[in-house]
Amino acid sequence: MSNFLRKYKMTLIGAVLIAGAFIAYRSYFIDDGKNSALVSQSGDEISGSVVGREIVILLNELQSIDLDGSILDDPAFRSLMDFEQEVRAEPIGRNNPFIPIGNE
Repeated sequence: MSNFLRKYKMTLIGAVLIAGAFIAYRSYFIDDGKNSALVSQSGDEISGSVVGREIVILLNELQSIDLDGSILDDPAFRSLMDFEQEVRAEPIGRNNPFIPIGNE
């Protein structure tokens, strides 16, 4: 038996490595449908529909918001001044600023 292990040591190591690589590949890269987050089921309800229901509830809450425009008529709002300044056009520099100067 000892002679057999010495003779086929590299072959056995190679076979174990190939088997380990195959098991790692199967467990990490092949989707068997058990880990799919959008289609996994929790009880009788599909979790994708739960997320959809939460989105619909949030949309209904947003639609129920009533914006009051009376702030636009407030004297404090009307007394605000606009300090906008126009941005002047600047000359365009080099096409590639990272190349050394003189190699353009």
